[in-house]
Amino acid sequence: MLISLFGALAALGLWTGSRFTADPGSASVGQSVPAVETEEIHAAQNSVPSGEGIELASHEALAETEDPSGTEQEQPESPDERGRRQVIGDWEDDYQGHRRLTVRADGTATMRVEPSGIGRKLFANQLQFEIEWTVADGRIVMITTGGEPKAKTNLIMNLYGTRAEYKLLNLDDRQLLLLDADGKTKYEWRRITGDDPKN
Repeated sequence: MLISLFGALAALGLWTGSRFTADPGSASVGQSVPAVETEEIHAAQNSVPSGEGIELASHEALAETEDPSGTEQEQPESPDERGRRQVIGDWEDDYQGHRRLTVRADGTATMRVEPSGIGRKLFANQLQFEIEWTVADGRIVMITTGGEPKAKTNLIMNLYGTRAEYKLLNLDDRQLLLLDADGKTKYEWRRITGDDPKN
């Protein structure tokens, strides 16, 4: 039981352009033009270096398709960028007690744990851990930097380390589903919203 409790608390320790080309079948357009005008058109075309008129048409077409505001279009969000954005907020789960995780945009987080059963007697009614987090390569890494009560949280960090890494199995507006490094244990966090009575 103690081992399983430590295991639970250890989890606290705790990403080809085309060119315009002349249509060879468009000669019928010139058939209705008087012969004199047709000769003048051919003479004008021969005075332009080969390909220059085509390049000019291409540049004009590109200019028409540019954003008139002159601003660059945003690149699509990568999975890790989306994960870093979506993980921010308040989460809770009931893994061997009740845990509440507050993840902040500055890369820090706070986890409050209310142990169940013997854990409450061995440690405290509530433990609080301060964490630094990152999301990269589809994983979230959490490093515990301290906690309260200090003696109890230090004991847990000394026994199980301060770094924990989890695979992000799912992260959306409602669920944060993590897979432990053991490849078996899953932690299912629920997002706490303003409408949640526990909030």
